[in-house]
Amino acid sequence: MQQREGFSAQTLALSTAAAELGRVILRAGQSGSVRAALLGNVLATAALVLLAVFVSWNAARLRRPGFVGNCCCAAFLFWYLWELVRTAAMIQQVCWEQFSSMAFFGLLPLLLWAGWSLGCELYDRMAAVLPEYFSFPLLCAGKNASKTSRKSALWLPVIPAIISSGYTLGLALLFGAPQGYPGYELLRAWSFGGISRFDAAFLLLWLAAAVFRLCFLVRTARLLCERLVGRPSGTAGAEAAR
Repeated sequence: MQQREGFSAQTLALSTAAAELGRVILRAGQSGSVRAALLGNVLATAALVLLAVFVSWNAARLRRPGFVGNCCCAAFLFWYLWELVRTAAMIQQVCWEQFSSMAFFGLLPLLLWAGWSLGCELYDRMAAVLPEYFSFPLLCAGKNASKTSRKSALWLPVIPAIISSGYTLGLALLFGAPQGYPGYELLRAWSFGGISRFDAAFLLLWLAAAVFRLCFLVRTARLLCERLVGRPSGTAGAEAAR
């Protein structure tokens, strides 16, 4: 029996957290009241969770070979490729604006190769609308994913909502609302003991998470490509070939 690889809910959670942190750090500013922003986050999160539940009910159709399953795989593949480009652009923007470095372009080929070649289980150990909210029936379908893990994935939209709401409140308490300060100005206002540039330390931590997400997106694109052609992936594929 052929066994496909898959991710755990913790891996998807780390990926969504890295994506939302990048969005709030780099956004240009906040327009409107804090109350409206928080209410919008609550309503959007509720809608996304309901959509995720609907997708979970139809998980068997997404994983079933055939025209509908292939169309879903292709749609998520293009969505993840777009997220890959967007994540790479965010990493380069932070590297250039905050550290005046173009080193990311030199590392990009290595990261693309690593993301394509490494197995899904490695990401599980490392553990806006994002494709992870709805593609978890396809990604959490392997030997590493339990039923509990797939149920936990239903709550992925809550993570960005908490991050966005916390950032909105922090900016409002510090600068007032509405204001036009970018998200990283909140980081610059922090201090921690002898660290005078806590924003730089936090941005380096986010860059590590963003690199994880970039490699995760490449590995996910490979997984979806292999599902489209009906070929088992990774170690499972080697075992099936034997």
